[in-house]
Amino acid sequence: MFKKLFYLLLVMFLLSVTGILMPSNFFAYAFNNADYIITDYDVVIDVSEENVYSITETITAEFNTFINVGAKHGIYRYIPKQQLVSRDVNGKYVDYNYQVKIKNINVNTTFIIDNSSLDYLYIQIGDEDITVNGETITYIISYDYILPYDRIETYDDFYFNLVGDGWDTDIENFTFTVNMPKAFNETKIAMYTGIYGSEIISDNLIIIGNSISNITPISLYANEAVTVRLELENDYFIVTKPSILLAIIVVVIISGLFAICVVYALKSRKTTRVVPTVEFYPPEKMNPSELAYILNGIVRTKDMTALIIYWANKGALKIIVDENNKISLQKISELPDYSKDYERNIFALIFAKGSKVNLDSLENTNTSFDFIPNSRYFKSNNSFSTTKTVGNEMYNSRYKVKLEAGGGRYENKSLSNAILLLLFSTAIIILPSVLQFLYTGIVTQMLAIIPYFIIFLPMCFFIYKIKESMFSHNNKLITIYGILGALFAIGLMLICYYVPDKTVTAWYLQLLAGGFAILIAFMSFNILNLKQDIAEKMGKIIGFKNFIITCEQDRMRLLLKDNPQYYFDILPYAYVLDITNEFASKFKGLEYEPPKFVTYSGNNLFDLILFSSIINNSFNSFSSRAVVSATSRGMNGSSSGGFGGGFSGGGFGGGGGGSW
Repeated sequence: MFKKLFYLLLVMFLLSVTGILMPSNFFAYAFNNADYIITDYDVVIDVSEENVYSITETITAEFNTFINVGAKHGIYRYIPKQQLVSRDVNGKYVDYNYQVKIKNINVNTTFIIDNSSLDYLYIQIGDEDITVNGETITYIISYDYILPYDRIETYDDFYFNLVGDGWDTDIENFTFTVNMPKAFNETKIAMYTGIYGSEIISDNLIIIGNSISNITPISLYANEAVTVRLELENDYFIVTKPSILLAIIVVVIISGLFAICVVYALKSRKTTRVVPTVEFYPPEKMNPSELAYILNGIVRTKDMTALIIYWANKGALKIIVDENNKISLQKISELPDYSKDYERNIFALIFAKGSKVNLDSLENTNTSFDFIPNSRYFKSNNSFSTTKTVGNEMYNSRYKVKLEAGGGRYENKSLSNAILLLLFSTAIIILPSVLQFLYTGIVTQMLAIIPYFIIFLPMCFFIYKIKESMFSHNNKLITIYGILGALFAIGLMLICYYVPDKTVTAWYLQLLAGGFAILIAFMSFNILNLKQDIAEKMGKIIGFKNFIITCEQDRMRLLLKDNPQYYFDILPYAYVLDITNEFASKFKGLEYEPPKFVTYSGNNLFDLILFSSIINNSFNSFSSRAVVSATSRGMNGSSSGGFGGGFSGGGFGGGGGGSW
């Protein structure tokens, strides 16, 4: 018998879940807050011609004692302050976002107000030192609900949730009275009851004079709402509309700032030309990392890795290539005295645990390492010990490379001018959002600037890289960064179109501001001016790179005759210039001396092309691991309704409550 009863109950439960057996509000009823119930709920709303609702809610709550849920002290009530309401305007549904004000709050007993949320006002009613279990208490809550200008030019309306869908218990008897300030068309009123989104119109309404009320009390399950919508003639309410003067002022300010930026950019523009010269060697006293920074404006971990080949060519270490084309490093001597501090730090770290190290395993070991004393990169003149890896030290030394290469690449004045223009563009983007806030009162409209800058800042970065690539004559990077910059510019304009509230007349100013910001970003980086010494070095580097790429074998043969180690002197620089293979191909068929710093056991004869490929692949792989190693160590209110006329829970007000 028990087994049959169990299966029967199981089947009933499954049917109820699928909605076959039980009504849609079964679970709302079954799982309501059983430790209290609202026996009577009455709402009286006096609507003024200024569209201010003076609301009095009389709530009688019966607190149960037969359920052991802990002591209760009273109820809480939360009322929406920010709401999204959808209305039919000229046959099209439009979402309107509103920020309402709630004032003159009063309760007939002890209460606490929490107004810190942007979306809701919370009222906690009762005394934490007094319990109410087993009692029936009537709470009277009064407040003024002040609606903003509705931004609708064709009609006014009263669209209000008399009971919100946020109550967690049943309401046995709900009654209401809405007192309108003057006459209205009785045929344009509808009342909706039920769960949120219900469009079932109730006929439980009576209109006497300018007052609207329900004929008989309404019973509601938990999370059910009652909403009344009354369409009114346009200008039924006397409200202050936002002045168009605000929009005019913002337009003038935006246009003025843009004009100032154009004039300032034209006045500040001064371009130092980069003139490539024919060079057979890189600039003197410049290691590969510094050369890469001068040319590209950045230092990659790959550029730091090239130092190993550079040091090998200086005789400080030997590169050993085994039968499987794996590379090991053998320390021969300390670095030359003219080496930079960061070079000596990295070199010492590589060989901190022995004079021979496998390149593949170099990143798998943490090393306690005493840094070089008396280094200008450290405040203390004393050695100190810290746990480092080679990749970590290479990654962190990139800034030191910039310092050694001369610091910033641009004249301070041109850099300041570019930053100033970007600040102007920032103000231009913000201003329309400020206007949106002034029109709607919605604080979150100000937060719209966040997605603007999420797109705007990367766009500026790519525009900056276009400028960098133009200086270095790198057409490939100009194309890549140009495409990325254009995509982010399009993204910025799309955000400027979709994010603003379209119901605010001046929303189109955001599009205008976005376009101006893009133009200013281009102007700001167009006035960046290279330092004269940087421009001269860059001209030599570009000339050197062009020579390597375009040089014919006859010229290489002459260079080898003058310098048998020419290829190996240039190899670390070719590596950071990403032309290792092109450079190696120039020596195919030529006679050259094997490198002094390489032990190559993969073949009896040294093969320069094969060696170049091994170097390129091995050091690229090490560079990628070094990057990973370095970075892994520390680097609103109610939903919308619609006229037709509306639905339950779709208007202003409402909210809900519970016990505490």
